[in-house]
Amino acid sequence: MQTRRVGVLLLVGLLILASGCTQFNPRPLQEVGFEPRALSKTEGGVQVSVVALTEQETQSAMGVGLARHGIQPVWVKVENHESTGFVIPPMAVDHDYFSATEAAWQVHGINSATNARIEARFLELSLPMRVRPGETVSGFVFTNLDKGAKYVSVELLANGATEVRRFAFLAHIPDLKADYLQPPEQEGLQGTRHQES
Repeated sequence: MQTRRVGVLLLVGLLILASGCTQFNPRPLQEVGFEPRALSKTEGGVQVSVVALTEQETQSAMGVGLARHGIQPVWVKVENHESTGFVIPPMAVDHDYFSATEAAWQVHGINSATNARIEARFLELSLPMRVRPGETVSGFVFTNLDKGAKYVSVELLANGATEVRRFAFLAHIPDLKADYLQPPEQEGLQGTRHQES
C-alpha cells in the first residue's frame, strides 16, 4: 500500500513537472510563409512592409505560443534606399509593446537551458532600432494581441527627430473567426412576409 501511494505521488509530481516544461520548436522564418501577406507602403526612397502574425505563424516562427499571454508579434521590414539613416522606435508600433526579453519571460518554463534558447531566439528576431542608408532591416515587435485586424503604425525618425516618416497599415489576421467577418445568414436578409387576412 505504501509503495502504491509513493508511486501515485511520484506520477503526480512528474505530471506537474511536465506541465511546467515549455515546448520550444522554432522553424526557419522562410518556412513559416507569412511574408507574402505583407502590406507595403513607400515614401520617397523608403519602403515599409508589415505582417501581424496569426497564432499558428507565431507558434512556428517563435517556437512557442504567445497569444495566451496576450502577445502578438508584428513583423516589420524597412528598405532604406536614401542617403539618410533612420531610427525605428518600437513604441510607435505599440505604446505598450513587450521587449524581446519581456516576451520571452512570459513563456519561460522551469528548464533554464530552454529559457535561454527562447530568449536568444526572440532577441535574434527582434526589429533593429536603426536602419542605415542603403540598408534593409527586418524583425519583430512584440505587441499586444489583437484579433481580426490590427492597426500598425511605423515611424522612422531622422536628423534628431526633426524628420518623421509615418506609415499606417490595417493588417488583417486570417485565423480570426469573428462574426463581422462571416457572410450574413441568408435567412436574415430575406425578411419575413406578412400575411394579410
